[in-house]
Amino acid sequence: MGRQDSRAPLYILFAANLLNIALDFLFILGLGLGAKGAAAATVLADIFAFLLGLYLLSRVHVDIWSYIRKEIGQKKLLPWIDSSPWINLLKINTELFIRTCLLLLTLNFFTAQGAAQGDNVLAANAILIQLLMMTSYALDGFAHATEALVGESIAKRSTTLFRNTVRSAGLWALGSAVLITLVLVSGKPLILSLFTDIKPVIHQAEQVYWWLCALPLLAVWSYQLDGVFIGAGKSRDMRNTMFIASVLVFFPAWWFTRDWGNTGIWFSLFLWIGARSLGLIVYFQYYTVTNSWIRKLQ
Repeated sequence: MGRQDSRAPLYILFAANLLNIALDFLFILGLGLGAKGAAAATVLADIFAFLLGLYLLSRVHVDIWSYIRKEIGQKKLLPWIDSSPWINLLKINTELFIRTCLLLLTLNFFTAQGAAQGDNVLAANAILIQLLMMTSYALDGFAHATEALVGESIAKRSTTLFRNTVRSAGLWALGSAVLITLVLVSGKPLILSLFTDIKPVIHQAEQVYWWLCALPLLAVWSYQLDGVFIGAGKSRDMRNTMFIASVLVFFPAWWFTRDWGNTGIWFSLFLWIGARSLGLIVYFQYYTVTNSWIRKLQ
């Protein structure tokens, strides 16, 4: 992704999932191994993906081992001993780890509260969350592209490239969010029937379906700005925004809307995503007004 080579990750994911499916058929249906067969298929597919990734990496024409031997031969060991890059890497990773933990905590709590209301609500929410995840996957493509291009613009100290990247990727992402919303709204009867024919589950899904329809236009900003902030290395702001959205918005909103049933859970999720988007927009505006995206490198 950092090299702007999106084909390699596509090849890796496609090959891993195709192999996983084939091994599922072999181990589960062919050999009757059940859950153990599914687990073995996943592990083997992941190992294959890792090996394929190493092979694709070897084609980048960067002989890292020759470089290391050259550095050792010339006794230029300082870059390898210098701890500052490693500390910075661990700092960014820690902040992103905390952000991801908060995200998973919120989504798992959302699922648990749906389960507490019965099997039909749990099943309905599972369907809608899958649709929400499909939406995020579609919009995350622009965010991934933004990460690489924003990183390049900052490395080159190019304000023009940064602005063009944010503007063009944002417009494409917004257009995609509008299209997804239209599909969700117009295709409601067909979409739900693709997942289940159990009427009580469909009925529960229909009760909160319109919250799902509204989320792409709200969530697109958090997805897109995630790409900007990751590319710029501003993971602390992402962590802070997620903390505010989860701890200060989602959980209080759920507490005060417990009597609303499943609608209260979705309303809380709506506010959570909205708080994430708003928080990142505020940070983005601050760095833009103060010209802080590129300034530190000048």
